[in-house]
Amino acid sequence: MQFKEHKWVYIVIIVALVVLAVFGAARYHQKKVTAESKAKATTFVDELQAAGFTIRDKDRAVERAAEAFGTDGGDLLADPENSYLHALATFQLGTGGAAARPGILDDDIFAAELIALEVYRGPKAAAEFSDWYSDMKFSDVSEE
Repeated sequence: MQFKEHKWVYIVIIVALVVLAVFGAARYHQKKVTAESKAKATTFVDELQAAGFTIRDKDRAVERAAEAFGTDGGDLLADPENSYLHALATFQLGTGGAAARPGILDDDIFAAELIALEVYRGPKAAAEFSDWYSDMKFSDVSEE
């Protein structure tokens, strides 16, 4: 009987799995949608629509924004001047490497980030972000 020979191995593995499951359940943090996060998400989605962004399902967009951004903007606004948009702008401007070609940025490339900053962090943060990219050259390059 192989079970009797390796009984302690099986017991140790089962105990380790139970301990990991309990630890994982204790550490799991689900983002909760609060009334405040839903109100800010609704404002954010409304501002995006007013700026000309297409929102197909407003209720779903509000739910996703409330989950992702919470009440403070979440990871999107953790460091807006050194995040994804900075990398994208750097790449688009041709400083992203040997194969990257310089180009003029679209004039609404930062619009969603600016709206998010206004809604979640206030006009002062939006103004600081606007100052950061104000020297770049823009054009309407993605007309539909």
